[in-house]
Amino acid sequence: MPQPVKTYLESTDMSGKMLHVVVTHGGSGFGQVKEDLPKVTGAEIDTEMLDIYDDDARESSQIVYNWLKDIYSEQHDD
Repeated sequence: MPQPVKTYLESTDMSGKMLHVVVTHGGSGFGQVKEDLPKVTGAEIDTEMLDIYDDDARESSQIVYNWLKDIYSEQHDD
């Protein structure tokens, strides 16, 4: 996790929140994010994380939009 991101997360109260995680990378995938993020934030972490490889950056807005739309649909299917 980049230090500026970690510093921000450590300084923001996220307890009681659900985080939907998007990770960008050049080949490392999620790295240690799955292990480190709960410790740093104190938040609940959605296990359905999204990783975007740098070659997919041009399409990332559509990828993220579709991912969030799916999350919303799953949460509101009653």
